[in-house]
Amino acid sequence: FLQVSGGLLRQQKAATERSEVASKKAEYVNKSAVAAQKIQKDFAENPTEGFEMLTRKNQEIKEDILSGVSDGRLQNEIGAAIDG
Repeated sequence: FLQVSGGLLRQQKAATERSEVASKKAEYVNKSAVAAQKIQKDFAENPTEGFEMLTRKNQEIKEDILSGVSDGRLQNEIGAAIDG
């Protein structure tokens, strides 16, 4: 019984982690899309500078999201999901 219970707990933990990874990636995608719209508008005359600005902003968004996760392994999984 304890083996079965332990297995179920591991499955539940894995499902919770997958859900958190998906949630954090969605948060990144949403924030990135908002930033892209603003930057596209602000840098319409200079798309190269806009692209560089968006790259920096996306990195800031990613770092902000990862800073809210205390588990290092989970941070790595979320970072990999964001990157892609």
